[in-house]
Amino acid sequence: MIISDNKIYLAGQDPVIRCYDLETGKDHIYEGHKSWVLCLATYETETENWLLSGSDDNTIRIWDLKTTKVLEELTGHHNGVTCLTFANNELFSGSQDHYIICWDIDEIAQRIKEKQ
Repeated sequence: MIISDNKIYLAGQDPVIRCYDLETGKDHIYEGHKSWVLCLATYETETENWLLSGSDDNTIRIWDLKTTKVLEELTGHHNGVTCLTFANNELFSGSQDHYIICWDIDEIAQRIKEKQ
C-alpha cells in the first residue's frame, strides 16, 4: 500500500492494483500482472506520471497513473520483485532471486515514447 497525491494504491494476493481517491472516493483498477503484486511505487515528474508495480510473476510494470494502462513491462528478475526505489535518475528493483537491478529512467522513458 502506498499513498500519493491524495490517492491510496492497494495490492496484495491477487494480480490487481486498486486505487482510491481519498477526496472523491472514486476508484480505479490496474490489471495486467499474472500473479501477486508485491510492491508499489510512484514516479511523478513534469513529464512522467507513473505507477510502478513489482510482482511474483517476476516483472515490473509501469502504468500511466491517469489512464491505468500499462506503458512498459520490465523483465530481468528470476523470481518475484519485492521492492522498488529511485535514486540518481535510476530505478532499483530487488527480488527474491537475491539480485538488485538498476534501470535507467531515461532509457525507460525513451522505450515508452517509442511504443507510443
